[in-house]
Amino acid sequence: EMARPVALEAGQAIACAAAVATEDMAPDLLTDALSACTASKPYVRKRALLALYRLCEKNPSGLRAAVDRAKDKLTDPDPGVAAAAVNVLCQLAHRAPKAFVPLAAPLFRLLSESSNNWLLIKVVKLLSTLVTEEPRLARKLAKRFGTALPAQHSRWSQLAVPAAAPARPRPSPECNV
Repeated sequence: EMARPVALEAGQAIACAAAVATEDMAPDLLTDALSACTASKPYVRKRALLALYRLCEKNPSGLRAAVDRAKDKLTDPDPGVAAAAVNVLCQLAHRAPKAFVPLAAPLFRLLSESSNNWLLIKVVKLLSTLVTEEPRLARKLAKRFGTALPAQHSRWSQLAVPAAAPARPRPSPECNV
């Protein structure tokens, strides 16, 4: 059913399969969803990526393949597919952030190149999760956030970026020299 020529039908079949999957069905459906991530239609790729999270919940052994495929899709030419990849990685990173630290470089690239505010919010959220595991990211984030604030004229940059920026220690009042 997932190989249907009409993108809408294929995307809906993937979403439905992920929603009704059991632990026994998940390994086979995960294989189908991983192959659908390389479909020619962006809508099918996006739905397949979003299905990966649900299928990995039911079949944790497929997590590595799902993360690798989502990582590949961070550079997808379609912004919806890249946003779906960031969304899946953001959800998965909350469970084990240390495993996602190597994704910092592609996420920084997305932060620099994207103009999609929703995608930028998710990237900031994911990077702020990774800071807890890799303290060196804090300096790089602080520099990038310093340039992101003036460059973005949207409400997200006024709210999301300062909230996700690493906290700097405040000088004590006695240090006023």
